[in-house]
Amino acid sequence: MVEPVMKWGCCQLTDQTEEFLQCDRCKKAFHYKCLALDLSRELTAWTCPICISKTPNVKNNDNTPVRFNPNITVRNNKRPALQSPPDPSPAPITENGIRAIIEDAIENQMETLLGKFTLTMRTMLNNELKSMREEIKDIRDSVSFISLQYEDILKESKEDKQKIKELQEQNESMLSTMNDMSTRLNNLEQQTRASNHIYNHSIK
Repeated sequence: MVEPVMKWGCCQLTDQTEEFLQCDRCKKAFHYKCLALDLSRELTAWTCPICISKTPNVKNNDNTPVRFNPNITVRNNKRPALQSPPDPSPAPITENGIRAIIEDAIENQMETLLGKFTLTMRTMLNNELKSMREEIKDIRDSVSFISLQYEDILKESKEDKQKIKELQEQNESMLSTMNDMSTRLNNLEQQTRASNHIYNHSIK
C-alpha cells in the first residue's frame, strides 16, 4: 500500500525521523527544530505560523508564540488567487461609533414619537374644529331665527303704532266734535233762556 506523501511547510528536507508537528488547518508538517519549539512540551492542537498570518486576530491553541528560524526558507505552495477579496475583519467599535449608534437610535425614536404626536394632535384638532363648526352652525341658525322673529315683531309694532296713531286722530276728532256740540248746546240754552224771558215780559 502506497503511503500518502507528506507535505512540508518548513525546510526542503522531508525527513520524518525528526520530531515534527502537523498543522490542523493546512495539514502541512513542520520540524520542531525549524520552529524552535521545546520538544518536551506536547501539543494536542496546533496551527502553523503561515495559517496564523492569514487569519488576523486569531491565536494558536497553546498560546505559545512561535519563533521562526531566520536561516530557514519556508515554502508556500499555495499561490493567492488574483483579485481575491480581502479577508473580512470586523472593524473595532469605538466610543464615537457607539455614540453615533445611540444618537441614530434616539433620532429615529424621536422622529417616530414626533410623527405619532403630530397625528394625534391633528386628529384631536380636527375633532375639536368639527364640534366648534357644529356649534357655530347652531348659533347661526338661532340668530337667523331670532332675526326673523325680530323682523316680525318690528313689523307688528309698526302696524300697532299706525293703529294707535289712527285711534289718536279719531279721538282728537271726536273731542273736537264734542266741544263743538257742547258750544252749540250752550248757545241754544242761552237763546232758549232769552226767548223765555222775552215771552214772560210780553204776557205781563
